[in-house]
Amino acid sequence: MSRIAAWSRSVTALAATDAVAAAICDAAAAELALSVRTGLERVGQSVVDAPVIGGLGGVLRSPEIATRFERDLRLVWPAADIRFPTANGLDGAALLPNLPATSAVLSLVARSRA
Repeated sequence: MSRIAAWSRSVTALAATDAVAAAICDAAAAELALSVRTGLERVGQSVVDAPVIGGLGGVLRSPEIATRFERDLRLVWPAADIRFPTANGLDGAALLPNLPATSAVLSLVARSRA
């Protein structure tokens, strides 16, 4: 993972002046946006006009990826509430036990039974 992250930093740094680096950023953002679309479809939220979409991961700290990611999502959901990383995956996991009964993902959360 650290090797990929190192390459990511190099590629995003070159994206403004190098067509190949820009194309890699475009492709990466498109794959991330596809993941979001797929996830929203699986939980029945792809038909919502303004879904809440949370980006997670260090790659979205890069404006070269985040801008393209947001652009691709807004083509599908112009009014989406897109939130970029303010925490990490463990912070999100800690919130799972408190999901409201109306949450689209509640049925996907595994629970241990004592």
